[in-house]
Amino acid sequence: MLFDLDGTLIHSLDLHIEAFQEILNQMGKSVSRYDLEPLMGLTPQDIIQKFTPELSHQQIWQAALEKEDHLSTIIKEIHVFPHVVELLTQLALFNVKKVVISSTHQRLVILLLEAAGIMDLIDEVVSGDEVKNGKPNPDPFLLGMNKAKASTSTTIAIGDSLHDQNSAKAAFIPFLSLLTGKTDKEAFDQNEAKMIIANLASITIR
Repeated sequence: MLFDLDGTLIHSLDLHIEAFQEILNQMGKSVSRYDLEPLMGLTPQDIIQKFTPELSHQQIWQAALEKEDHLSTIIKEIHVFPHVVELLTQLALFNVKKVVISSTHQRLVILLLEAAGIMDLIDEVVSGDEVKNGKPNPDPFLLGMNKAKASTSTTIAIGDSLHDQNSAKAAFIPFLSLLTGKTDKEAFDQNEAKMIIANLASITIR
């Protein structure tokens, strides 16, 4: 089972937005939460490029690293969503591989999972610095499926954003649209979501 991280397993959206605003402000760019929130789910470098198209690839990558470094300094306690621990524990009992698919860089993904206390419940991680093309391209979910040694017929993906949905769809992986994050039912419906669930308690393992 492939899980998005932010907005799906843990509450960390506000921290990401704060970190982006800090780094962009240092670059002379005043960016609102309203402008940033729809972009959450893309890689840090793709988000920064949206507001600094004049920068070189190397400069954008450096800014992305600085954003991740800043975020690591403001992580204190990360809260998991209700039913996350129960679901991950139940999946382990059924020997289901649990892979986190995040656009964040790997070092920070590990820090977030450890701060949330669920690192031990995750089998594999796919991070935004491991793939050439991040969400909404299929690369992250395809890599996650590969790490789980699974196929599209034995895999399901779960996420809270249209970027997650489009990435899984492009990888031909069935997708559960989750309403615990920043995307509402109407937006998922307009994006032709096949399965929409209110929270992770809606998932039953048999």
